[in-house]
Amino acid sequence: MGRARMTNDDYYIYNAIATGDLRQAQKMLYSQVTGNGRYSENQHAEYFRHELEKFMTLEIPPALSGHLRVFAPEGINDRLYYLRNHEKNLIEDILRIKENVDAMKETGIRYVNSTLLVGPPGTGKTAFAGILAKRLNLPLVSINTSTVITAYLGETSKRIADIFRFVNSTDCVFFMDELDSYGGSRGNTRNDVKEMARVTVAIMNELDNLATGSIVIAATNRPEAIDKALLRRFERTTDIPPLSRADAVAFIRHYLGALGLADITANPEDVLPGSMTDEYFQYGIVSVLNHEIISAYPEAPDIQKALRNLRNSEMREKSD
Repeated sequence: MGRARMTNDDYYIYNAIATGDLRQAQKMLYSQVTGNGRYSENQHAEYFRHELEKFMTLEIPPALSGHLRVFAPEGINDRLYYLRNHEKNLIEDILRIKENVDAMKETGIRYVNSTLLVGPPGTGKTAFAGILAKRLNLPLVSINTSTVITAYLGETSKRIADIFRFVNSTDCVFFMDELDSYGGSRGNTRNDVKEMARVTVAIMNELDNLATGSIVIAATNRPEAIDKALLRRFERTTDIPPLSRADAVAFIRHYLGALGLADITANPEDVLPGSMTDEYFQYGIVSVLNHEIISAYPEAPDIQKALRNLRNSEMREKSD
């Protein structure tokens, strides 16, 4: 392969893959290939397609197309994200319960392995769900909040029921992001709010009827907006706060080390995004780091090396 310099399109696709947003990477790649042809001759297109073609493992029913995202464990890169001690302990607790669920069934104990993650956007709640799915070697099934909620009376509750029916039919990690947007408190008499109250009740009923051993991860940045009865459906609630400065530096070292690119910067603090409060967000740090990677490795063979490292640490040794 010739040495072709990365384009802006390449960078955006690469950044989507590096941050785990494979759906967005797929959307950008195929819109470029099928749009006006300007990407069809790019030497990297086939490589990016190869990276993306394996992340779907479950066939989504036609009625739920667009309402669910499914990621195969093979397409989830758990090496890049830094877990703090309380997050590691939470994963261990979930795994321990998973291992003992059959014994619990035999004694008649019904247990849904459910966790609510609370924290502002960008702290790694979605990444946590992906890491858990990877550790369990299960697909990650995620609600697409923007399409599930509809203005038509009763339609959202029906979609929720269909989604839970699908989740109950397979072994997966079920991720309910932005739970506050469709699991809000009941009691308001406005018609639109009453309809969302029905959705909240539907979610509670479906959680109550999930099979023993199901794994549910929900996330919110507004726990006060969620119905209290719905909150009680979750076995545990865990805060996922922003990174401290020390954790942010440790995360940078971990991220670059996992890619085999630790030599990009001698001092990790040099690439920390600006913060007035010493609170840092994983997504913002990843974005800065990816700019550093692109600046340090602008040529095609080196970028492909970085991408291979994203996928497989063993391949890093072969490519050096």
